[in-house]
Amino acid sequence: MTANFCPGCEIHILTSDNHDFQKENFVKELGTENDVSFGNGNNDRKLLKAARIGIAVTEGEGCAIDAITAANIHVRSAVDGLDLLLNPKRCKVTLRF
Repeated sequence: MTANFCPGCEIHILTSDNHDFQKENFVKELGTENDVSFGNGNNDRKLLKAARIGIAVTEGEGCAIDAITAANIHVRSAVDGLDLLLNPKRCKVTLRF
């Protein structure tokens, strides 16, 4: 389904109870090498692990520990995560080892 509010965007509606597997498979189909994914729930853990960069977000409802351990980065809000991506040097510093 194409979203009218965002030309070129598509909406993918999850259809089963296995949302964690659907999210993981979706990002793998897109290609994980350039993927950055955000999530906070148990059903996001596989998505965050599969992504090139998985970002766990705590703001609002909190964040499942499985999502945090599957992610590469933990941030307080989605805005903080997007800010990291807009400042690649900060992201690089966070992920270096």
